[in-house]
Amino acid sequence: MRLLHDHHAVVRCFIIFLLCYLGDGGYFAAWLRALGFFSDALCNALGDSFTHGTIGVVVLHRRQGVGEHPIGHALFIYMCSVGIDVDHFFKAHSVFLSAAIGLDSRPLGHCFSVVLGVCAVVHALEHVVDRNALYNKSSDSDIGIKLCRWVSHLIRLFCGGWQVSYLLGSSIFLHHVRDSWRRGFWLCPLGSWQPPYALYIVISMGYIFLHNYLLNRQVACVYRRHTSRGGISHAAEDSSLMQATQIV
Repeated sequence: MRLLHDHHAVVRCFIIFLLCYLGDGGYFAAWLRALGFFSDALCNALGDSFTHGTIGVVVLHRRQGVGEHPIGHALFIYMCSVGIDVDHFFKAHSVFLSAAIGLDSRPLGHCFSVVLGVCAVVHALEHVVDRNALYNKSSDSDIGIKLCRWVSHLIRLFCGGWQVSYLLGSSIFLHHVRDSWRRGFWLCPLGSWQPPYALYIVISMGYIFLHNYLLNRQVACVYRRHTSRGGISHAAEDSSLMQATQIV
């Protein structure tokens, strides 16, 4: 119940509702169309992509800790939320928007089962990178270890302490949920299910509280790990906990 009293989460819910109302109602596309620079199809695509991206950022972005870049974190979430639509162009075998939006069926990137498989592979690769970056201290001259540490640094910089697989899966899930009220949520081999519009809004808002819950658990795990570790100095412990709690 404590999560329900999070005023920041309530504000985010209101922003999500406003974004859904404006994006699904075509207002963003209409404002672009009023500029007179783009075609109707491009205005619709840009307005739809902007709605997808901003919903992902509002739900998943958090204040960052030491060594993390909040703008880079927001851009990473935005690109994950929007970039999945590139699969339309791959399926159409064309770089033209008219071909990408004229497909008879949805591409595989819009099947959430495929996304789960990709996220599982990314999670395994993250585990390999983390182990090589953290535990191979004596192999500073190894180019592979240096590469792992560089990748690990980028992950920390752009993912805000979260795993790439989690942010990638969550961003695409929110994208699929928004698409589902129009085209259905595709989960192979179970098929496609089209929820009512109100449920799509509720799921998008509810993910804010789920994300907060996971964030609180992450901070609590870091706290328990450091307080239960013997022989650590109070200064180092306080510094580590400060970095962990600053992402709340």
